[in-house]
Amino acid sequence: MTFDPRAVSAAKLLKMFWTSHQPMPISFTGQQYRSAVFCHDDEQLALAESVRLSLVPAETPFSSPLDLTALEKAGSFYRAEEYHQRFLQKQRSGMLWSPNI
Repeated sequence: MTFDPRAVSAAKLLKMFWTSHQPMPISFTGQQYRSAVFCHDDEQLALAESVRLSLVPAETPFSSPLDLTALEKAGSFYRAEEYHQRFLQKQRSGMLWSPNI
């Protein structure tokens, strides 16, 4: 996928992500399936933090589900093995792939 800022702003894309995404708690999925937004520079990181904060209800003593998505600096990216792809979909269908099948 290629991001084109002329078609949609990064802020709007982040709002769309956070209003439609339901991250799983790390206690259920572990680090390997955590939700994260990877930023390439400090400007992207600041924008992601700003957009996330704008969506959290003001003056609440409770953590927000938005806090389950980590904001991290982007590094090298490697596609996971096929049995990791569409993890939740495979879990729901009861067809978790195993190399021994």
